[in-house]
Amino acid sequence: VEQFADTPMLIAAFYRAKLVTEPSWETFNDLHQLVQNQATKMPDNQTYSSYLALLGFTSHILRRNFARSNEFIQLQMDLVQAAALLRKKNSLHLTESHYTHIAFNGYDLFGFDWAFNYLEEHVTELLPYLQEGLPLYCKAVLWFKEKNYRESLSIFVSLPNYSSDLYFLVKPYMLMCYYEMDDPDASDFLLNTIKKTFKNHPNLSFRLKDDLKHFIKLYSQLIKLREQYNVQKATQLKDAVLQPEMPLFAKQWLYHKITEMEMSKQNKQKFAKW
Repeated sequence: VEQFADTPMLIAAFYRAKLVTEPSWETFNDLHQLVQNQATKMPDNQTYSSYLALLGFTSHILRRNFARSNEFIQLQMDLVQAAALLRKKNSLHLTESHYTHIAFNGYDLFGFDWAFNYLEEHVTELLPYLQEGLPLYCKAVLWFKEKNYRESLSIFVSLPNYSSDLYFLVKPYMLMCYYEMDDPDASDFLLNTIKKTFKNHPNLSFRLKDDLKHFIKLYSQLIKLREQYNVQKATQLKDAVLQPEMPLFAKQWLYHKITEMEMSKQNKQKFAKW
């Protein structure tokens, strides 16, 4: 690094590679500081790639520990907003990922109204084919976060199937809504449909296919655990949820559902003893 101090673009490329091969907070901080101090000396596309690498590292951290402090959420927000501003500066559309991350981080930091307004105000910055379905999807997720499962479900059901990736993001949320609404028949029917469709859909991205596979497996185990609770199986399921393979969107929800079962069982046992 010292040898190429006058070539920040090369150093940034080194740090980006190291974040993939040897991810650590030290390398993250090195790259973050470099971007903050040397961005004007690098082409925008290199600075943008650095922001993506930094965001990739934060996702890497969350896959291992879904707990997020406000400081961590603000860090993510700063990174994704900086990346979005670079795209806007270069007359590029707002990406699907940036749009959703800003809205959801904004929800955690500033609340429902801020996130909802962001979705409305920035929809025209998306590519035309995303401008109908993606904002609706995000609003449905916001209602889910608000625990208004009926409103969330009604939007998910109305979504146009404009992409296969969105289809397989929507269906897990619908399953979680049915679980929260205590509708096992609808949950079983949809789960079986997803399993069949998933097997016959070879064009999904690798990441989404992997996420969906793990979600289907652990959601099915959650249903069985609710039907017949077992302490050992509950512990095993919590451990499985915490593994990096589990998709981020479902980690916290699944973990909380298992914890609720554990607390309910413990309270019943205490009451019985009393």
